[in-house]
Amino acid sequence: MNPQPQRPTGLSIFCVLSFIGGAWNALQNFVLFAAYDGVKKMLNDEDILESYSKILGDQADTMVGLYESLFSVDRIYFILQALLSIGSFIGVLYMWKLQKKGFHIYAIAQILMLIVSAMLFYGVVGTGPWGDVLWTVFFVLWYLPFYKKVMR
Repeated sequence: MNPQPQRPTGLSIFCVLSFIGGAWNALQNFVLFAAYDGVKKMLNDEDILESYSKILGDQADTMVGLYESLFSVDRIYFILQALLSIGSFIGVLYMWKLQKKGFHIYAIAQILMLIVSAMLFYGVVGTGPWGDVLWTVFFVLWYLPFYKKVMR
């Protein structure tokens, strides 16, 4: 009988970071999906924007601009990102248990998140994907040696 392999400290650390990131992204995107109509309505209400301006002062225009940019994205983007974040979380859970299928689930979810962002977010908001691509590549490459050595 083969003894249960020990999870290396480096794998544990990155799994915890990925757990936090996946849970936070899922929660954040579910909230943005749920609040979508209300925020869009608020951005079109001059009275609310005027009140917002009184509270935030000079920063109000910047904040409103950020909200307008974020909520110019199709609502479906947020639910897709939330679901893919849950998929990523599930993949990390399997990697935590040293199961190879976790790496595949995690990597596929991360790649699909990049694709969804490229199709629905970056072009609308006017930003590039490079920060997200670098983080994805970094984490996938970090997990790869553990996939080869300790996952079954």
